[in-house]
This record gives sequence, structure tokens and C-alpha cells, in this order.
Amino acid sequence: MPKDKVIEVRHLSKSYTSRERPSGIKGLFKWGKKKKKAIFNDFNLSLDGQQVIGLIGPNGAGKTTLLKLLSGIIYPDQGKIKVLGYRPQKRQKSFLRQLGFLMGNKSHLWWNLPPIDSFQMLKVIYQIEENAFNDTLTKFSRFLEVDHLLFKPVRQLSLGERMRCQLIAAFLHLPKLVFLDEPTLALDIISQEKIRKFICYYQKEYQATIIVTSHYLKDILTTAQEVVILNNGQLVFQGNKDKLVSLTGHQREIKVEFFSPTKRGKLQEYQPYLKKLNDSQAMFLVPKEKIVDLTKFLTTHFSITDLTIKEMEIETVIKEFFKREP
Repeated sequence: MPKDKVIEVRHLSKSYTSRERPSGIKGLFKWGKKKKKAIFNDFNLSLDGQQVIGLIGPNGAGKTTLLKLLSGIIYPDQGKIKVLGYRPQKRQKSFLRQLGFLMGNKSHLWWNLPPIDSFQMLKVIYQIEENAFNDTLTKFSRFLEVDHLLFKPVRQLSLGERMRCQLIAAFLHLPKLVFLDEPTLALDIISQEKIRKFICYYQKEYQATIIVTSHYLKDILTTAQEVVILNNGQLVFQGNKDKLVSLTGHQREIKVEFFSPTKRGKLQEYQPYLKKLNDSQAMFLVPKEKIVDLTKFLTTHFSITDLTIKEMEIETVIKEFFKREP
């Protein structure tokens, strides 16, 4: 049975208008000139349901703006948007009941109250039955290992604990479509892993559609089946994550800081992997199987003050993708 198209965007245009004030005292009394910035122009997107979709792109690509448009928080200038068969800008209750939205920099929880009070409020807002509420809350809080924190004031929770409780708040009414904007931003490794597992669990258990934005490539590779890449408001890639992995997922960034400035010629053996060299700092992009050889070469032939190995950043993924696409 084919999956339904949960999101249809056709010929979408959206721009923001801002003013730049002069500096100093003049800026208090004089408005600057209006500046109009186009975020999307004739943008089209179609997404199947019942899967996790990774939405990635550099800062300013339009990811958060797109989620706000899809949820009806802001309106398009032109074009048509259909989400779950509804027009989001109408903000119909039947549509909002099926929608969950979590932004990493916004809170669903009252700061001075324990999470349970915020959950009780959401129960009333979404008209959740008592038994269903208790069952769902118990299941989710145990899965995310925050069941012992439900009666503790939010202000006393760590960032990772708060975000896990916020995740419960976004999913408590069992939405069919969920937008997660940077859900693992600045979290510790344990909290990141718990959130990733919960996303996968919820999607499989409730056959939901979840769209995740992140600057951590691991978030996308471990949760998403489909990947969408935005760049400057343009759709530059949409497809199965395996294609993206084949291009970039098996590579790692190695950043090294030398004791003294180093010339490019001394790194000739690994020149194909050298992406950046600035005096005493270098950045390599290497396949996993070359990591040991390269680190051995660097530590044997150079005096090094620092060396780090990490996953590719989203910006690097996009650059590499553009290089390899015909």
C-alpha cells in the first residue's frame, strides 16, 4: 500500500522585511531603510508519511522557517501548502491535534513548576482521557528515564533532563506529524542517544511522520529514512539516506594543530585528503579505514599540540555533496 503524501508544497514564496537602524543616538530616533530578504522563491516539496525525515542545511538555509510554514505559525507570501490534507495557516483544531512541534530553544514547560503540572495542562488542552494520559506518560517517561523527575521543579533539572521532558510534552497527545527543530542541540551524549532512540521508537510504534532538523549528522543517519537538504532556500537534495551515506557518511574530519607552521609540501602523501591548511592548523577529510594511517603519519613526522577526530559537519557534507554530484 503506497504511503500518503503528508506534505505538499507548491510554488512557495516567503520573504522577511527588516530595518537597519543607524548606530549611536541617531538610531533611537531614526528608522533605517527597509530591507527585504527572500527565504523561499517558487519552492516545491512533496513528502511521504510514516517515516523519519532528516531536514538539514547550513545556518540560514530556511529549515526553521519551513517548519513554521508547515505548522501554520507563519503564512506564505505566495504558493500552496497542504499538510495532512489541511491548509496550515487556517490553524484548525482538528489539524493542530495531529501536530507536535518541539523547538530546541523554546520550552513547553513552566520553569517554576514540575513537569507533571505542564503535562496535566496539556492533557486538558488536547482533551486526553485520563487512562490514556496515564498510560502514555508512564510509557514515555520510563523510556526516556525521567519518571523519577516528574515532580521536581523544571528549574532544578539539567538541560538534558529538561529536553527529555519537553520531548514527552510534544508527543503526549500522540500526534501523527511531529516537527523536531534541533532536539539534541548542546545536549550531553547520553541525552542525545536517548532522544534518538525515542524518535525511532515512536515512529515505529505509532506509524507517525517525524521531521528532524539537526547540525549533528549522527542524528540524521541514526533516525531518518529520507533526507532533505536545503541551501539558501533551495531544495538541493531529496532522497534515501543511503545515497548520502555513500557520498559522505564513511568519512571523518581530522583537525590537527602543529607546534609550528607547516608547508603543504610536507603533507604531500595525504594531499588528496587535505581540505584546509592555515599556518599551523590543518583539516583532513578521510575514509574511516585511513584514520589510523593518517594519525600515525602525523604523530611520527610532526610535533603536534592538538588532534581531534569527529563526524563531518553538516556544512562539510553539503560541500562534498555538491562536489560529487554531476
